[in-house]
Amino acid sequence: MSTEGSTSGLHHDYHDNLYILLRGRKRFRLYSPGDVDSMYTRGTLLKVHPNGRINYEGDETTAYGADLHSDQAASAFSAQQRAEKEVYLASCPHRVTCDSVYGGVAGGS
Repeated sequence: MSTEGSTSGLHHDYHDNLYILLRGRKRFRLYSPGDVDSMYTRGTLLKVHPNGRINYEGDETTAYGADLHSDQAASAFSAQQRAEKEVYLASCPHRVTCDSVYGGVAGGS
């Protein structure tokens, strides 16, 4: 609950919002992420993702908010696992046996 005349400073939220007004009225001013170059931002603007998520230097994320470096590491690890499985299966003379052995040892796909 807030009192009459209270305000929120200009800011951007990373997630969807639901605002429920119990009494009185509230005015919202919405700006396009494309207008960010015309605004005074706190931090150095690095990128505006197509979905409107804004990144600043030192705090880059994916468009959906995940840490960029952990996302890249997870993708690289998955690619490595797939490549290792392909090499193993390509060198195996008995495909059915190798599929079951690899699945049991390394967790399958």
